[in-house]
Amino acid sequence: MNPFLKPLAVKLAAGGGAALVLAGIFYGLLVRPNQRDPDKAGALRTAVVQKGDIVDRIKLRGKIVASKQVPIFSETSGQVVKLYVQEGDAVRKDQMLLRIDPTQLVNDIERQRMLVQKSEISMKNADEDYKRKEALYREHFIPESEWTEAKKARELSKIDYDLANKELDGLAQQLGKVNIKSPLDGIVTKKNVEEGEVVGGTPQNPIGKMLLTVTDAGDKKIEVKVTDVERQALKAGVPVEFWLDTDPRRRFRGTVSRVGASAAESELASQFYAAAPFKAEIDIEKTEADMPLGAGANVEIVRNEAKGVLAAPIEAVFHEGPESFVYLVKRRGHERRPVKTGTSNLNSIEIKEGLAQGEKVYLDEPS
Repeated sequence: MNPFLKPLAVKLAAGGGAALVLAGIFYGLLVRPNQRDPDKAGALRTAVVQKGDIVDRIKLRGKIVASKQVPIFSETSGQVVKLYVQEGDAVRKDQMLLRIDPTQLVNDIERQRMLVQKSEISMKNADEDYKRKEALYREHFIPESEWTEAKKARELSKIDYDLANKELDGLAQQLGKVNIKSPLDGIVTKKNVEEGEVVGGTPQNPIGKMLLTVTDAGDKKIEVKVTDVERQALKAGVPVEFWLDTDPRRRFRGTVSRVGASAAESELASQFYAAAPFKAEIDIEKTEADMPLGAGANVEIVRNEAKGVLAAPIEAVFHEGPESFVYLVKRRGHERRPVKTGTSNLNSIEIKEGLAQGEKVYLDEPS
């Protein structure tokens, strides 16, 4: 106890319990620790300003998808008489996928051939009639109107013949498409048809429904969903680093290939980022690693980087309107000092002006 206070305390104690309580309060008021003094108990948190590297990274969540997926439709209407593949099967280019019953087409082609022959006969008759009436008209045996009518009939018969032939050619082309083959080497990732089902187009939907999807499993990319703020920081050509959920320790490299300009909701958006409606795609650098389709991928992109700069913890910088400042630790109390900042991340911020290496700042605002 302070030697100057001890006699007073003794005298107060002689006066009773109430006097002793008053003495304790008086002592506490004189020796209470200074909260602004870092050398006293209960000091605020501090940190030393030092040089280092600051890397601002964007972390994204996505999945491995195929770079190329080809939907398979039937350009021919008819019944599926044979389905050669199932979902998950590996296929080669030009391999048979399914066959449409050609019976109806063969019958249609035969009827159309008869129509072509009929229109050809009509065209020849119209041509002969025109020639005969042309000669009569020139000899003034018939009026001009009769000759003109014969001329129009010949032209119309030629149009009918051409249309009949065009229809026959179209049916012949459809007959050549009853055997549907794979357009590439890949995997059947979707099957939306069964044997016995009638497929093909309608006047409202000429190509009909999608039957199969063949995916090029050898050429893969990463698809991520990003917020509008993240989208502004992404550009095609920016390098990225990523790892798979199945092996977090192994890192791979890639490059941003495309950033969507408009929002598009998808299953991926709802699965990973409900509030991230923009899609970005990342090309994967060639690797022998197994990256199954649908595997989760964690992507890191360096947005800003500053090396060998003066840095302070992000908590040390306070803001008041447009001004940024720190509380510099002093032997007694603190000094508010304005600073100019630069690159930052979740932990650190670059100090461009206002502080020197080795100076100590508060991480909490002094009261």
